[in-house]
Amino acid sequence: MALKLEDLKSWMDNKFKEINVKNEQQNKHIESILEKLEQSESQVFDCIIRCSSLEKENKNLRTENAEMKHHLNQIDARTRHQNRRFFNLTDDPTQSAAESLNTFIKSDLKIDVDIIHAQRVVSRNPSLSTKKTHIIARFSESDVQKVQQAAYKRPKGSKGSIEHDLPIAWVNLRRMVYPTHVKPAKAAGKKVRWYENKLYINDRQVYLETSTSDSNSTLNESTDK
Repeated sequence: MALKLEDLKSWMDNKFKEINVKNEQQNKHIESILEKLEQSESQVFDCIIRCSSLEKENKNLRTENAEMKHHLNQIDARTRHQNRRFFNLTDDPTQSAAESLNTFIKSDLKIDVDIIHAQRVVSRNPSLSTKKTHIIARFSESDVQKVQQAAYKRPKGSKGSIEHDLPIAWVNLRRMVYPTHVKPAKAAGKKVRWYENKLYINDRQVYLETSTSDSNSTLNESTDK
C-alpha cells in the first residue's frame, strides 16, 4: 500500500511539473501576444495621427488650390474687361470680323467706336446655333463703355446679342445655377444680378459653394448685402 502511495505521489508530481511547464509556455505565449497587441495599437495610433495630418494637409491644399483658381480667374477677368462677345449677327463671310462687327455697331447700336481687335470664335454656349456668327472684340476703355451703354438702351427683340467676355469658370457657374436659382427668381419677379462670380437676388448675395465636380453645387442664401 505504501508503495502504491509513493507511486501515486510521484505520478502527481510529474503531472504538476508538466502542468507548470505548460502554464509557463502559455504565459510566455500570452505575453508575446500582448506585446504584439501593444505594438499594433501603437502602429494603429500612429496611422490615425498620420491620416489626420494628411487630411489636414489635403484640406489646406484644396483651400490653396481654390484661392489660386480664384486669383487666376480675377486676373483673367481683368484681361478681358475691355472685351465684348457678339453673337446672332447677320454676318458677311466676305468681310473680316472687324468689318462685319463695325457694320452691326453702326447700324444697330448707332455709335462710332474703334475696334482694337476682332475675331470669329467658336461659341462657348452649346445651345447656340453654329450657323450664327460669334465674334469677340476688344475696345478702348471709353469705347467699351459706349458699347455697353448702347446695348442697355436697345429695345427687347433687337437683332444680335452682346455679353461680357467672362472667364470660362464663371460662365459655367452661371449656366449651372440658372435653372435652379436665376430662372425661378426671375419668374417670381425678384431682382437678379451678377457681379463677377457673385449672384445677388433682391440685393442679397447667394453664396455658391461649388464642389470639385462641375456638375455639383451647394447654394445657401446670405442676408449680407
